[in-house]
Amino acid sequence: LERLVSDLKVDEVVFGYSDVTHEYVMHLASRVMATGASFKLLGPKETMLQSKKPCIGVVASRTGAGKSQTSRRVVEILKGWGKKVVSVRHPMPYGDLA
Repeated sequence: LERLVSDLKVDEVVFGYSDVTHEYVMHLASRVMATGASFKLLGPKETMLQSKKPCIGVVASRTGAGKSQTSRRVVEILKGWGKKVVSVRHPMPYGDLA
């Protein structure tokens, strides 16, 4: 992490992941800030979408809880009622990010 920040002359690191402890996030923040870069967590104003249409949110506190399957079922039900449906997925990084 430190080498990437230094080699790429990174000014700001934005953390976006779930299923980690507060301690883990803060240790990463400390490592980033020790390089001179800023560390940021995005809040609701920066991540929520605005809509004039009714919205349904499918959320969970961990990976693997069934959000995708639930979302597909909700879409199926709404389409069955003749509703026009758009599904938006919050992007999350997965896999080896190093």
